[in-house]
Amino acid sequence: MIHIGSSFLNSAKEFIDLWHSIQTLIQRYKLRVVPYEDDHDKIMEVYQSLGIKFDFLIGAFNSSQILFLLLANS
Repeated sequence: MIHIGSSFLNSAKEFIDLWHSIQTLIQRYKLRVVPYEDDHDKIMEVYQSLGIKFDFLIGAFNSSQILFLLLANS
């Protein structure tokens, strides 16, 4: 089971549509969409849940900024 983070601002819809088009080729994998809130107050909790609650997130991210924020909050 692959857990995909999806929110109102960073919807997994496009990925899910793509997944459905190739699902017959990779039947052993299943998806579960996990909703999250991506407001300013909750986003660090979301990032810290990667690998625990989510396998990956959909959206545009600045990886160096996320790394800095994660290190600053740990």
